[in-house]
Parts: sequence; C-alpha cells; structure tokens
Amino acid sequence: MTGSWEDENLTNFNKEGFDKFLRWCFENDVSDILIETGEVLAVKKFGEVTDVGSKILRYDEITGILGEIYQPASASLLKSGEELNFKYLVCKEDDSVIRFRVNATSCQGSEGSDDGIEIVVRPIPGTVPDCDDLDIEEEIRKACSAQYGIILITGPTGSGKSTTIAALLKMIGVKYRRHIVTFESPIEFDLKSIPNRKSRIVQSEVPINLGSFSAATVNSLRRAPDIIFFGEARDAEVISACIREAQTGHLVLSTVHTNSVAMTPSRMVDEFDPAERKGATSKLVDALRLIVHQRLYPKMGGGRIAIREFLIFTEEMRRKLLFALLTKDDLGSEIEKLVKENGKPLLSDAKKKFREGCIDLSTYITIVNEVGDKDKDLKIVPEVAKKLLQKSLINKITYDTWISDMRILEEA
Repeated sequence: MTGSWEDENLTNFNKEGFDKFLRWCFENDVSDILIETGEVLAVKKFGEVTDVGSKILRYDEITGILGEIYQPASASLLKSGEELNFKYLVCKEDDSVIRFRVNATSCQGSEGSDDGIEIVVRPIPGTVPDCDDLDIEEEIRKACSAQYGIILITGPTGSGKSTTIAALLKMIGVKYRRHIVTFESPIEFDLKSIPNRKSRIVQSEVPINLGSFSAATVNSLRRAPDIIFFGEARDAEVISACIREAQTGHLVLSTVHTNSVAMTPSRMVDEFDPAERKGATSKLVDALRLIVHQRLYPKMGGGRIAIREFLIFTEEMRRKLLFALLTKDDLGSEIEKLVKENGKPLLSDAKKKFREGCIDLSTYITIVNEVGDKDKDLKIVPEVAKKLLQKSLINKITYDTWISDMRILEEA
C-alpha cells in the first residue's frame, strides 16, 4: 500500500481524528488498523503493514480516546491485565454506519516503560457475504445441512474465519426455518440484516449481553436453539459445551486457531487436564461433522483469496478414529491420512487456484514449501504458465519471469 493519511493532526490525536482516520481506512479497503503508543499510525492491507502517519502517538492521547469510545476506566482495566474487546460505530457523511471490531491490549511502552497500549481495529463489512462471494465449496455448504454435530472453521488470526462462518449462517438462515443463537465477542456481522431469511437469528455479545462465555454455555441450551455459534472454541468449558450440545441434537459452529485440519482436535483437547484429554478426544471425534482450515493469500490482480482444506467426517471415519484412539493419544496422522484420501488438502486447493490464475508463482511456492513436495509439485509450473499466457491471464513478461525463476530453483 502506498500513500499516507493527509488529514492527520500533528498536534493532537483525539476522538475526532480517530473517527476521521477510521473512515479513511475504510475507504481505502484496509483490513486492519494499528494504533500504538510511541509509534505512528499504521495499517495492514493485503497482508502488509505500512506506516501511514508521521506523528508519534502519546499514551494520554490513546487512553483519552479509549475513555470516550469504550469507558472512562479503560486505562485502569488495561493496567490490571484485562484486554478490551468491543465494537465501534462511525457515521459516514451520508449518515450510513461503518462498523469496526476493536481490541485494546496493554503492552510494553518505549524504553521499557509499562504505559504501552496497542489498539487493533478491523473494519466489518456492512453486508453479510454470500457463499458464492467467498467461493465456498459445495461440499462444505452441503455439510452445513446436518441436523446436529460440530462444524469448525480454523486458521490463523486474520484468515477470514468469522467471514466464512457468517456466509454459512446466512446460507442456513435463508434456506431453512431454524432458531439460530450466537455468542460472539464482539458481534461482527449483523445477521439480522440478512434479506429474505427464514430463520430466527438472535445474537448475544460477550460481555455486554452476557457476562462471560461461561455464562453463554449455560444460557445456550435454555434458548431452545437448533443451531448455536460460539465465536471461538477458546477453552475447555466452551469446547465441552460444543460437544455436549452437539450430542444433544444441535448443530454447533465455532472457530479455532490451528494450522491444519489434522491438528485441530489435538489443539482443542490440549485445553483439558492431561487425565481428561483422551476422553475429550473421543467425545469430540464422535461429534465432529466438518473441519475447514483456511488461509488468506494475495490474489493476482489485487485483494486476497482463501486457500482451504477440509474434511467431512462420515460415520465410518469417526469409527476408524475411535478405534485408533484405543492405541494412540494423538490422532493427527490418522486425520491427515483421511484428508488426503477423502477430503481436500490445502495443496490441492493451491494447485487449483494456481491453475486458474488466482495466485501467482511466489504464493504457490510458499504453499509448496510448507505442505508440498518441491521436486514433485513444482513440475506443473511450466505447463500452467503456458496455459495462463494463452488465456491472457498473465503477460509475456510474467511468463518469462516464472520460467526464469524455475530454472534458478532447479539449479539450486
């Protein structure tokens, strides 16, 4: 990203300037806004961080803004070790509203002081996306028609998990007459705004509508839900609730921070005491219906694109995994084998997107280096480059560069 925020007030950064800056970021399709004491304003766009301000931000400026947009005691809460998570609304000139997700965290300040604060702000799209917009595979959509079980969307921070969940809930809400309840921190997409929906959708924000996710797990079954969405399967209590509610006939959706489908169950049961992990794994496997892992990469022509792997768990797969659990503590290798044989591996989707001209060679090589075989999976490059050139999806300069890069790799 090039350019800086031209309306910056070099004397004082206050709430008025904060709102103006958020509007500018939204208009420039910024994915994350980074505000930190002792640093200049910065943004993240297409995965790259860029400084867009020139004024060093002071502690009193940032605490003053937090005091106005959240609560007067914000600075004290941060110093006590709490993080702040909330949504924030900014009006545009046409009186329409832009929604943002805000996280404020205490951190080390300059020269080792303890007065550091970082605020990370993420714009939330005003319209809930469609599955078509996100190119969500048909197999994933069909798996969401299950009457009960657990559906997990996994990936690193900023990989679009919440956006994918919103699109899937939109699809369910338009297609079926269900009672959907969500517990989020904070609420990102306004699911009630979905047009032509048949489902009743009720969203609760933690800690505003309910004090904690612990309270949410108790509350969820008292609401006569058909489908429950927990914003994140973050601890043993929420994970246990996901399992319990799936076993009692509900469809449960949630997100997890993991780096593959295979490692997701073990990552989740690590939240339990060692003596409970095997039992928790058994219950989790029995409840699983679908795990999707996704990552966002730069898209040719601009923007970002999701590369996904997924596995739909059948009754036979669950039975095999439960038998394997009799002799193993970790099912990662067994699930990885199932992904390769019955699911869609990350490399498979990367190859598809590369052949379609959606990602460039450097992105494809990055994925191959992590999950593929250099000697085998890079052999397709000359053929793909030739076809993309013929379809005018790349130009001759790009074609020549790719072929040259491949020669260098082969000689290395």
